[in-house]
Amino acid sequence: MEEPKRNKSVSSKVTEQEYSQLKALAEASGLNLSEWCREALLSKLEAHPAEYNEQTILAELLGLRAILLNLLYRLSKGQPISGEEMRKVIDRADAQKSAKAQARLKARDNSTLLRTSPCSLQNAERRQDNGEPMGTEGQPGMAERQAGFDTHGADDGRRR
Repeated sequence: MEEPKRNKSVSSKVTEQEYSQLKALAEASGLNLSEWCREALLSKLEAHPAEYNEQTILAELLGLRAILLNLLYRLSKGQPISGEEMRKVIDRADAQKSAKAQARLKARDNSTLLRTSPCSLQNAERRQDNGEPMGTEGQPGMAERQAGFDTHGADDGRRR
């Protein structure tokens, strides 16, 4: 089957520095700038049916993790948990799990862009130079935000 003819264009203004960085990425990929930009744009259009399943599985795992960690936190403090309190923990985990899964997947996707984008790397370096914590994959504070529970007496063990 013959591929449809490309007869529409998309353009964007960039600075000289951004242009140089984009051109270097294209050349490193063995493509001219136009081909590289087209691939970058069209890759966002490709359907990824596994992403929905991936998000669903991640959401369920994050929900289970929240429930388990809240329960273990309370038990480690010698605090029994009633059925009503357990229901609240489960309801809160269920309410938050999808948004947390989306955020994690978005952070993962952004970290992929960060590894390939000199502009983003410069921004990450600038944040680090300003004393902001840098987590894994160059994400500012990702590891720090994912670390531990509130240990300042919150009875629900929520992360702060």
